[in-house]
Amino acid sequence: LFLASMSHEIRTPLNGILGFTQLLKETNATEEQREFIGVIEKSSENLLTIVNDILDLSKIKADKIELEEIAFDPIDSFEVATESYAAKASEEGIDFNVFLDPTLPTSLIGDPTKISQVILNLISNAIKFTSKNGEVNVRIEKREEKLSEVTVRFSVEDTGIGISESQKGKIFEAFTQADVSTSRKYGGTGLGLSISGKFIEMMGSKLEIESIKDEGSTFFFTLVLPKAEGASSREVEDRSQMTVGILNSHIDTEYYINTNLESYVNYTGATIQRYTDETLLAETQLPDILFIDHKFRYRGGEIEKFLDFNTKIIVMSTGDQKRNLKRYKSRIDKIMYKPVNFSKVLKVLSGKEEVSELAEKTTFNDIHILVAEDNRINQKLILNVLQRLGVEVSIANDGQEALNMRMENTYDMIFMDIEMPVMGGMESAGKILLYERNEGIKHIPIVALTANALSGDKEKYIGAGMDNYLSKPLQLDALKGMLKGYFKHNTIVGG
Repeated sequence: LFLASMSHEIRTPLNGILGFTQLLKETNATEEQREFIGVIEKSSENLLTIVNDILDLSKIKADKIELEEIAFDPIDSFEVATESYAAKASEEGIDFNVFLDPTLPTSLIGDPTKISQVILNLISNAIKFTSKNGEVNVRIEKREEKLSEVTVRFSVEDTGIGISESQKGKIFEAFTQADVSTSRKYGGTGLGLSISGKFIEMMGSKLEIESIKDEGSTFFFTLVLPKAEGASSREVEDRSQMTVGILNSHIDTEYYINTNLESYVNYTGATIQRYTDETLLAETQLPDILFIDHKFRYRGGEIEKFLDFNTKIIVMSTGDQKRNLKRYKSRIDKIMYKPVNFSKVLKVLSGKEEVSELAEKTTFNDIHILVAEDNRINQKLILNVLQRLGVEVSIANDGQEALNMRMENTYDMIFMDIEMPVMGGMESAGKILLYERNEGIKHIPIVALTANALSGDKEKYIGAGMDNYLSKPLQLDALKGMLKGYFKHNTIVGG
């Protein structure tokens, strides 16, 4: 109870700070002001990470952490998880590459949330301790497959500061980093690795490290995961009649992008060919699709030297290059944002194009959301965010008011805070469901919007009849992604 209360009390003001910081970034601030805003945002995110780590460690020590045993698709689960660090790596000037083995079965049994948490912690550390122009490479690959189970190896490799032999034994201890100077220079508590190690131990394995001081580190673990009922090999459309080209740059770090891309293309049966600038210019039979990295330089020239070829051009890029690539928009068939993964490659090969990723602004049309929230700052924040997205918003100050408003009106969605006066969110959601059932009217999706972040909270809210969950501090990308999922036909994308 104390942990839950502390979590709520700390995360609620953090929600306001981070939320309004994100809104500030979208205003016409000066360069100096943007720098200050970035410091506020980074400091708040660091504080939030520390709070979450302390809560997790407390739960582990109190033996309150339970592992889920649910069916999940490893490709779907871990692609989504690793994608979340693409922007951070891009900001830091780090090449971020992810390989997810397409030969993994479609459904395994385990705790995808905690496995993802460990992977993300390792990625976060790798980015933190790797300097500009360095690399972070994530690999999730099948090591052995039996009739009822699969052995999977997870690894995160970086070209960062590395760890000496004498320091390796310390890094998995709580509140410990390799040395004091590391904590001073890079920040952090050292809690993440301790928690990650405990999670992997609970899964019957061990988090290990290989490292050379000043050259980099590789953290890795191996899990034996049972196959779920109905698990099978991943079926893809046969592309044996297709040829795919990769224009090789002269940058060593492209090795990982190209080998990962080759593995994905080979899985579909397509023929793949690597080109240099000379061989491509001399080629008489161009491939059906040509992948080019945005950093490619043609003997000091620009990428456009190759954009007029009579073939489908796919440019692999990072999010921070959107503005630079806009001038090539009419000559590029698709921008594929790194890390290159299996799902992105399949979409390109199938020709199923999504809305252009060069489009930056997303709004929603004809959507009305009821927000039940008692905190005035949070009310103002969510109102501002949703209205910027084109959403009509009504506010209820507590659960009873939300119930009354639902009985008198119809909405497209309800955002429900959990801890409110008069009537809490879970009770209000239950009564709304009962009202809808008794009246035989259409159910309105209810989303828990809460500062509670302890393990098991999401499951508790879903079990109480809510349809989804967003944790405070509210992340704008997570909010937009969820709204897109529910209101695909109400989504407007513009440049």
